[in-house]
Amino acid sequence: MENLNWMDELELEKVLTGDAKLVLDNCGPETVKQLWWKLQGIAIYPSQTAINDAMRAYMRKKFDGTNYKEIAVTLGVSERFVREVLAKNPRGLNDTFDLFQQEQQNEQSAGL
Repeated sequence: MENLNWMDELELEKVLTGDAKLVLDNCGPETVKQLWWKLQGIAIYPSQTAINDAMRAYMRKKFDGTNYKEIAVTLGVSERFVREVLAKNPRGLNDTFDLFQQEQQNEQSAGL
């Protein structure tokens, strides 16, 4: 990252705009430099889906059968959300698979 040391001589908050300014404001100048150094030219879209998937995986990994509240506090979500996620998929099966199974069951129940 030595090639970007020149950035230390600038007031980046006055120079950067757009996404680079958002990264600077929320993550700091070192993160801006790291992103430019390692991911230059790559468009990055931090999707909420990825964090939701990670939260679900964490819930399944840490769930001991009773610790709904502790998981909710750790993740900053409601206890109800934790209960709903774990009720749908307590063993860590793929969510997409579960939805597919649910659709099949609904079709069978409806006689389709």
